[in-house]
Parts: sequence; structure tokens; C-alpha cells
Amino acid sequence: MLDRLFFELVEDLDNVASENVGADSLSKMAEKFGLTHASYLGVNIPLAKQDVYILTTYTNEWVHQYVSKDYVKIDPVIQLGLRGIMPLDWKDLRDKNETTRNFFGESREFGLGRQGLTIPMRGAHGEIAMFSLNVDIPDRRWESEKRKLIRDFSVLAYHFHNRVLEQYGVHDEDVKLSSKEIEVLKWSAQGKANQDIADILRISERTVRFHLECARAKLNTINTTQAVARAIRLGLI
Repeated sequence: MLDRLFFELVEDLDNVASENVGADSLSKMAEKFGLTHASYLGVNIPLAKQDVYILTTYTNEWVHQYVSKDYVKIDPVIQLGLRGIMPLDWKDLRDKNETTRNFFGESREFGLGRQGLTIPMRGAHGEIAMFSLNVDIPDRRWESEKRKLIRDFSVLAYHFHNRVLEQYGVHDEDVKLSSKEIEVLKWSAQGKANQDIADILRISERTVRFHLECARAKLNTINTTQAVARAIRLGLI
């Protein structure tokens, strides 16, 4: 279930003028969630002059080191995040080979935490984006923390991405959802599984899937998480 902290951050983002959505917004997210760092990378952002749009709370020293050594070529998070759609746990990537072990080890020397999570996104306008968060906690604790972070930031990341788009005059189009589509999205936002929603609404699970698919299509999103995020963004749920 999405908790009060999640909705506080959504409200915070909504209250920031679109032109001011930047590293300060990331810092506020990091502070409220107890993260070490947070960052956003967007490629092919509509109407943006730069090919790659980056916002981060990383230190200037690490950014300089990353750029000067052209680490983009060996960073597995970038390589996989630009091609995939599933959340990436850095722990699964850092011991891939000696090069990645050295890369992640060096990042810790520059203040990054031991654990990291990246949420890839595919936008409705052909853009690709990644939202990454970083925290310095042991592996055992990370396994439990990661579930909550994936739940919350799968939506927050998409919400943040839409605020970035607004900086360039890219706004959401009006979307009309049926009452049933709104209902199933509301229950999905509460973490309910399709069968649970079916039981609550006294309809079949197949009907729930149908309404979710219709909502995703109308909202131009590729999964239910993004549909929930956009519906929240548009004030539909």
C-alpha cells in the first residue's frame, strides 16, 4: 500500500514550478527516503536541445571522474537500463566481472552507497529515461528495503519524468477513463492484486484485466505501474 510519505513527495513535486524541477527535487526525495543519492537520466527528451538530460545529487568529483574516464562504456546500469524495462538491482551487476567490480568499488570511494536501484522508463513520445537511487546499507537489509523502494519509485520516477517533460512544454493530453477503469486503478495503487480487486468489485479477474488494459491504452503506458503514476499525475485517481 502506498503510504503517506509517497503522497507527500507527489504533492511536493506538483507544487514545484516545472522549470524548477531539478537536483533540489532529487535531494528532497533522497532526504525523505533516507537515500544517499538519487539521479535522473533522459535520452531523446522532446524539444530538449541536449541529447542527454541529466540531474543528479552525485558529487561533482564523481561526475568529473565518470565523464573523464568515459565510464558510460562500462557502466552496466546504463547499458542494461537503456535497453530494458525492468528495475535493475545494482547488487546483481556489481560482481559481473573484474571491470564492474572495480567500477562499483571506485564509485564507493566517491561517496556512493553500496546498494543501488534503477527504474528504466519508456515514454509516450519516444524518449527513454532512467531514475536511479542509491543507499549505503548491508545486503541483508537491502533485500527488504528494495521491495518498498521498487513499489514507490516505480511510480515516483514516472511522475518525476513527466515533470521534466513539462519543462519543455510537453504536457499530458486529456484522458477520459470509465468509472470501472478508475476503480481498478485506485485499487492497484493500493497494492491489490487482480484477484483481490475482482473480489472487492465482485467481477471476474478477466474483467479486471480488461479494464486495466483499457486504462493502460488510454493513458499510453506500457504497464499498470506507469498507468497508476500517470492517473495520479492527471488527478484521475
